[in-house]
Amino acid sequence: MANNDCIGLLNFREYAFEIIHKRALRKISLSESHKLVDRWHSLGVDNEAVAKHLAFIVLESEGNEFVEAQELLSMTAASLYPLFYNVTKRHNLDWLIQRVAERGAKSIVILSAGMWIPKLSSFLYELIRNVAVMRNENSFLAGPIMNFTNSSTGPHLHHQMVIIDLFNIDYKTLGHFQVPSADTIINFPNYIASDESFHGDYAPYWIQIGIGAGQMIRPGFGSLAMCQSLSSQRKILNLDAGLRAAIFYSYPEKKDSAELTSVREEIKNLLNEFENI
Repeated sequence: MANNDCIGLLNFREYAFEIIHKRALRKISLSESHKLVDRWHSLGVDNEAVAKHLAFIVLESEGNEFVEAQELLSMTAASLYPLFYNVTKRHNLDWLIQRVAERGAKSIVILSAGMWIPKLSSFLYELIRNVAVMRNENSFLAGPIMNFTNSSTGPHLHHQMVIIDLFNIDYKTLGHFQVPSADTIINFPNYIASDESFHGDYAPYWIQIGIGAGQMIRPGFGSLAMCQSLSSQRKILNLDAGLRAAIFYSYPEKKDSAELTSVREEIKNLLNEFENI
């Protein structure tokens, strides 16, 4: 099992809830654990209230040779507690988005297993603020935009986190997120990217429809949804600085990920403190 010092022999539920209790109770005695939900509600993290506006989908890690999928799902599940969320594999994502939308979700948030959220209340505040910005900018799609100019894969979204706002859009027409087969080529609309970028020149603040013919590209995660957005004259936004500061992706797909090591160390410290209550 990956990182025995961190995971030990704990199964998914035991591991997640040890972290949850420590994060939520902050040295409150375990005899008071029945007050956990009330304490979360008093902090404004009310599951029912949040669920009226936001639906969360967690993407399972698949085929990762560096870390076990259970560990990644555990850290993200603990981060989201006490919120409801659905867990799915990539090949079921498009189907699940449709089902969640049918149930009346106003916005859908996709998170990849391996995402660590240090402070849930700050995350929710920044998330709701980002949705408001999306509506003001006439956008229904936001996420870490990947716009590499010299890559065989065209514009796409990094899978760590994507927001789909269903305000003023027919979810039945939403482009697919599932990445087509490796030999698939699509016509991606001509677009304009912001001059400002979060990283180098490949993570623009936004992209929007341009003038002229599109280009044939190999699609990546979210490329088809981006096509639908641009074709309907809707801007695609990157996650802004405030929301980026409220999340921490562990990049488990990288060998010897420094980010994953950092999260593991934080979890280990939390568990050690929890044992000393």
